[in-house]
Amino acid sequence: MNYVFGASKGEDEERVKIFFNKHLKELADMVIKQRIIYNEEARENIKEQFKHPKLFEVKYLENTTPAEINIWLDKVMIVLLTKNPTVVLISNKKVADSFRQYFEVMWMIAKY
Repeated sequence: MNYVFGASKGEDEERVKIFFNKHLKELADMVIKQRIIYNEEARENIKEQFKHPKLFEVKYLENTTPAEINIWLDKVMIVLLTKNPTVVLISNKKVADSFRQYFEVMWMIAKY
């Protein structure tokens, strides 16, 4: 299971949309389940995932953040979707577990 929160349309909306639609298709092809909390402003950019409803569970938050956080296994990837994207990858089980706990709190607050 992968967890993502703070997903947004980024500064280069079209480029981010193309990338994520391709990425979501690849995840679906590998049958990797996702729980994603999108920023509300990204709702229209994510139509690809709705082709795979068994793999993607999605909620939204009104508040937006410039950083997207991806959590899987013992990894946390922090992505800033600016014109020149920045990625920070942390490989640490305790850090990943901590972010997963934070994700669960955010999941309870987020709405469908």
